[in-house]
Amino acid sequence: MNKQKLQEEYPYLDNIWRAYEDYDNAVNAGNDLYLFYLKDVTYTGEKNNYTNICVKLLRNLTTLLGDTYKGLDKYEYCIYLYHWVYHRIKKSDIPGLLLSSIFNEFESKKLEGKTNMCPYAIYENISKESDEIIKLNIFNRNINTIRGILMNQVQSKNCKFQEFIHNCVNIYNKVNNKYCKPGIQKNEPNEDICSIVREFSSGYTSYILEKQKEIKIKLPSLSNTDSEGHPITNIDGCPSYGNQEESHSNNNDQPDSTVLHNVPKILGTMAGISSIIAMSYKFTPFRKLFQLRRGAASLSNSLNEKESINLINNESDPWNGSSNNTKYNIGYGSV
Repeated sequence: MNKQKLQEEYPYLDNIWRAYEDYDNAVNAGNDLYLFYLKDVTYTGEKNNYTNICVKLLRNLTTLLGDTYKGLDKYEYCIYLYHWVYHRIKKSDIPGLLLSSIFNEFESKKLEGKTNMCPYAIYENISKESDEIIKLNIFNRNINTIRGILMNQVQSKNCKFQEFIHNCVNIYNKVNNKYCKPGIQKNEPNEDICSIVREFSSGYTSYILEKQKEIKIKLPSLSNTDSEGHPITNIDGCPSYGNQEESHSNNNDQPDSTVLHNVPKILGTMAGISSIIAMSYKFTPFRKLFQLRRGAASLSNSLNEKESINLINNESDPWNGSSNNTKYNIGYGSV
């Protein structure tokens, strides 16, 4: 995930962008972490292909060792680091055994009795829901900033920001139902997940929902689902982010619902050629052809319905200068 995507996913949370830039900075060629990686990090497979990214991880873990670091809160630093690790693993395909070896060797040989602020155990415990749990944690760490944005008349209207809020609430519902409901077996991985979920629930309720009078937009409740338990993805004044995600899922064999999501694009394309059709209609035999088709459609419909339904208004011919300015509302929104 690059800076542009971070800005899109987390608008106004610039501390995340800066952290990513720091994590991605190149490590000087003479740094002893290269030697540490080659000699001390044990891994039976080929690890030379992952040298650059793994040495960056070692450097990022080392950053918190001394008292010189004056950036983010150390816990917040680790949350963003886990987020960075998750996305870099996806991009570089780092083997899980190599990743755990880096954390373990760092902890046993570099900490020298100091507390590991970013232990691998926490990352491993939340790894089954990494992207979603880390997103909730990012919300938790930035809740004061988020509340300030919600109280801003302009910034609160940002659709990406509202999408982030709705997404977090939907993640909360999904993960809470999966791991944290009464009766679900409690274990260490689940407890690490559920502690983040509980913190989100508490913070969202007390810092956000209970301050509704000061907030400029309508917010989802913690039970943001419809009558059938499905997450609600509609945001007033914004495109449906649920539909946007679905439209990319299958480009070759589209289901009916995906085709419907693409209707606005098709209508937009049709609008681009409307002037050509219009000229053809006015000055060529196309006009007679359209009129014939209108008459046939009207006749066919009248046989089946008491009132004929015409897609093209037969009462007026806009090319003759007589028009009743009939408006057609497309249910999918404006093009």
